[in-house]
Amino acid sequence: MLEELRKQIMSCDKCKNYFFKLDPWLFPSECDECGVKGFLGDGQTEYGGVMFIAYRPSTRRLDKSEIGKKRIELFYKLLRKFGLSNAHLTDLTKCRRSGKFISRVEIKNCLPYLKEETGIVKPDYLVAVGLDTYHILPFILELLNLNFPEERIFKIRHYAFRRRKSESLEEAYQRFESTYEYDFFIIWQTL
Repeated sequence: MLEELRKQIMSCDKCKNYFFKLDPWLFPSECDECGVKGFLGDGQTEYGGVMFIAYRPSTRRLDKSEIGKKRIELFYKLLRKFGLSNAHLTDLTKCRRSGKFISRVEIKNCLPYLKEETGIVKPDYLVAVGLDTYHILPFILELLNLNFPEERIFKIRHYAFRRRKSESLEEAYQRFESTYEYDFFIIWQTL
């Protein structure tokens, strides 16, 4: 069912008449031996159904830069470490574009996909990836008519972390790795 939905999303043209270019992106699966299923994860983990929701696909292709690769590798590494390899990974909207905020048009056009994802995955827990997602998620759930208990919604920092001006990329990565692992640890303890 998720594979069919993936195909629908990748061929979507609902936003073609708006100011942004269509560029659908979904969390990729890792190689079979690595385990993280990305968008195709059915959410079923030892803790119950778990769904990670990010704000929108990254503007830049994170997998093309060295630091981008490290960020995604860290996110997937922690999913594996804490038994969340089969968690479902998604974004509120599905296309890459420039700009920080997502538009009402994007939300309106992508909500049916998110509703279908939640219907397929039937998550027991939602994990908002980043504060933007965490703040908008209650409104999105209301629009989808999903009554989700607040104590089953968690937040973690977004994996596209920022570095301090005084830090090298390696220092920033090391700082982020320890704080990001702590985010996952808190969720793991609660589940």
